[in-house]
Amino acid sequence: MEEVTRAVQMRTKRAKEGALLTSKEFVGSGNRAAADQALSRLAKKGELARVYRGMYTPSRKTPYGYVLPEAEAVVKSYASLSGEKVVNSGATAANQLGLTTQVPVQKVFLTTGKSKTLKLGRHTIRLKHAPAWITSLPKNRSGEAIRAIAHLGRASGVHYAKLLKNRLTPEEWTRVVALKAKVPAWVHAAISKAENER
Repeated sequence: MEEVTRAVQMRTKRAKEGALLTSKEFVGSGNRAAADQALSRLAKKGELARVYRGMYTPSRKTPYGYVLPEAEAVVKSYASLSGEKVVNSGATAANQLGLTTQVPVQKVFLTTGKSKTLKLGRHTIRLKHAPAWITSLPKNRSGEAIRAIAHLGRASGVHYAKLLKNRLTPEEWTRVVALKAKVPAWVHAAISKAENER
């Protein structure tokens, strides 16, 4: 029991912001039940926060108490651990691309996995299952553009596609156009109209 507790504490101290710890990774230092207990005890002390069933993230100690990591860092770790694609919601993408000034109140991400809710202290992080086309190009602005158009809706799709054509680099816009075959018909039409406008 002491060995697994030390292993958990060492891992907690070395972990990067947003890293996720699970009992599975400590099986070599003891049994899984002991690892679960060690993680649970550190969570009660405030050194860890329980994010999801069997998943914990380290908090950072400050003069004012323990501070939790940013949601984006936790979600990045979750994606790496689960093997799922996880991307910003369309609302976040639209805001980051300057298409709207509205900042989403709730942290929502789209995932190729099942929908679930993560907890980060008092805050909730929602992971919503989404089709493969909307999670395409997870790490660049071309994918964000597709998600933004889809979020902003059919009625204004052409308008925002035209704005994005002018805001993205030629290389980024080329990637958006290359995704036309995978998106719904109305998104395809919006991109095509923007593409053909001179």
